[in-house]
Amino acid sequence: MAARQQWFETLRLSIAQEHGKGWSVWEVGATKRNPIGRCRLTRMYENRTRSSVVLPLEWKASNATAILTAVGQLRALMEERNQSLHDALKLNTEALGGGPQEGEQDFAGWEAVEKRFHKSQEGLRSSTLADIKTRTGRAVEALRSRPCPRDGGTLMRRYAEKFFDKAPAGGLGVFSHQVIQ
Repeated sequence: MAARQQWFETLRLSIAQEHGKGWSVWEVGATKRNPIGRCRLTRMYENRTRSSVVLPLEWKASNATAILTAVGQLRALMEERNQSLHDALKLNTEALGGGPQEGEQDFAGWEAVEKRFHKSQEGLRSSTLADIKTRTGRAVEALRSRPCPRDGGTLMRRYAEKFFDKAPAGGLGVFSHQVIQ
């Protein structure tokens, strides 16, 4: 009878099939007190240099699909935006559901994110800024509602429930250079 294949061996084969050679995953950080470690992703380039990051995912069989998905997302970011593996992980950490990485600050809250976004939009016209502030304020309010939205679709449904009841149904929308009779 053939020996049963471990889940991580299957994961490594799947990564090799989907992304080619040069990608590997390993467990790091497991101890006697904490037997489940984290997943380390290593990218070996053609010139034999390596780059490694620790994903915010536990090294366990139930996370195999999440690890495979994370590798695909990071590879896409690296190729599309010409990012390093470390930079791609920084961009993708929130999507992976992990906390801050080494040297990063804790999440300060949605209000702080909203303030940073407003600061990045300072060069716009005052009417545009007012519109943005209204929408982001409502989005933060929808994020604070209970139960807390866990993804973008849930957030948009909550936003619609809270704020679209005040808007008139349907309508003509915005027409430019047209005469409506």
